[in-house]
Amino acid sequence: MKKRIVFASLTALGLILVCVFALSSFNKGFATGVSEDFQMDKNTLVKYLGYDETVIIPDNTTVISAAAFEGNSSVKKVVLPKSLKEIGYNAFAEMDNLERIVIPDSVEKIGTSAFANCESLSSIYIGSSVNEIGSSLFAGDDNLKVIEVSEDSKYLTCLDGVLYSADRTVVYEMIPGREKNFYVFPDTVSAISPYAFWGCKNLEHTIVSDKVSAIPAYAFSGATGLKSVTLSFNTKEIQSKAFENCVNLEQIFIPDSVYFIADSAFDGCDKLSILTNALSNAEKYATDKEINAIYSAEYDINLASTLRENYAKEVAEKKAKEEAEAEEKFFDITKDDSLGAAIIVNNEAVVLMDPTKIKLAESTSLNDTGNGYDAVLEEKIEDNIIPENLFYLKSDLT
Repeated sequence: MKKRIVFASLTALGLILVCVFALSSFNKGFATGVSEDFQMDKNTLVKYLGYDETVIIPDNTTVISAAAFEGNSSVKKVVLPKSLKEIGYNAFAEMDNLERIVIPDSVEKIGTSAFANCESLSSIYIGSSVNEIGSSLFAGDDNLKVIEVSEDSKYLTCLDGVLYSADRTVVYEMIPGREKNFYVFPDTVSAISPYAFWGCKNLEHTIVSDKVSAIPAYAFSGATGLKSVTLSFNTKEIQSKAFENCVNLEQIFIPDSVYFIADSAFDGCDKLSILTNALSNAEKYATDKEINAIYSAEYDINLASTLRENYAKEVAEKKAKEEAEAEEKFFDITKDDSLGAAIIVNNEAVVLMDPTKIKLAESTSLNDTGNGYDAVLEEKIEDNIIPENLFYLKSDLT
């Protein structure tokens, strides 16, 4: 009886070991679908540990944690899964060689500085569902010149190198690589995100819209190219470090409407003069902070608008000149004996014929009386109509 009990116990133990081994094998087999380079916590990618140039994030990943790829200088391209919902703080920051990113339509939230200081990042696509974003998403991305937002997005839009809310009431961020040296706020804008203009080296002159009542903390911080700013008569506050380290800022117009200016608003602005009226709060602030107060403008307060108008005029003139040159090139075909010219329009070949030279019945290369060419041509050309398929397969047409 004891032998049977021992045997039964051993059998039970064997079954347990087999089950444990089988479960272990199953788990191991399941894990092989995900590279050991991915440190996962269920559906959250905690950290990428690899050094591949192209990284395909595992399917079913819903969250990319804070700093998951931060500082990885090997990765050039990341393919995000359609299951992804959230990209965390600094998730892809400091990636020196990351070139392009496509955010799928499934993503709803992007954390602060998610793509900051990626010096090779040149373009990004944002899907339709992103409805929550942090500040300074692309701060320090000096080569970033293109942000494309899905046409189906109800939350974001990107126009003229600036990322806005869909209704253009909020300026989220100016693309660091935007090349124009002026920016006039649209009349719709009523709010500016912190760090919205951080690191914008090309921006020199800007005019803030009438609906903006407060310049928030860090709004223009680090905008090293900025030279002049014009605030509206509806502006009431300039908050802490709003223009911190704008090292080339020479003039800001602060109207009488501004009643509060934070002590640190202009830290690091050593070239600054405040254009204001006598006895204003801005004048008192300038005196207290030993900042030069001026009462006549060194930069026209409407300079950004003037630059915008001149730019629009130059673009229109350039376009008109190009169209005129194209018309001359392709329509002025009287200089030689050619019957016409070919151009490409929307990737389709278009042949332009000179009606004054269409005497095709007299052309020896097309003369084929056996097929009735002369009769057809003479009849149709009188009505200024060239028959269908007339030149089809005519390899001898000169």
